[in-house]
Amino acid sequence: MNPTAIRFALVAILCVLCGVFGWAIRGWRADAVEARRDASDAQTETANVTEVRKDDKDSQAGAAVVEQQRVEQQAQAATEFKYITREVIRYVASNPSPAGCGLSADGLRIWRQSSAGKAAGEPGRSPVADGAVSR
Repeated sequence: MNPTAIRFALVAILCVLCGVFGWAIRGWRADAVEARRDASDAQTETANVTEVRKDDKDSQAGAAVVEQQRVEQQAQAATEFKYITREVIRYVASNPSPAGCGLSADGLRIWRQSSAGKAAGEPGRSPVADGAVSR
C-alpha cells in the first residue's frame, strides 16, 4: 500500500470514529436532558397533587362547617316550630269560645255569602254578574 492510500484509510477511519463518538455523546446529552425534564415533570406533578389534596381538605372542612350550620339551623327551626305549636295550643285552650272571632251570627252569614260570591242582601244573585264588586 502506498502512503496516500494509508492516509486516506486513516482519514476514513478517523471520520467514522468521530461520527460514532459524536453519535454516542449526542445520545448521552439527550438522555441527560430527558432525565432533567422527567425530574422537573415529576416535581411539578408532586406539587400539583399536593395542592389538589390541600384544596380537597379545605373543601371537606368547608363542607363540614356548612353541614354543621345546616344542622344547627334545622334544630333551631324545629325548636321554634315546637314553641309556636305550644303557644297555639295554649291560646286555643285559653280562648275556647268561637265567639272570640268578633262576628255575630248575622255577620258570619254575610261574610260566608260574600266569600261564596253572593251579595249580602240578595241570596240568589252574584255581585260579580251584576258588576257590583268594588275594590
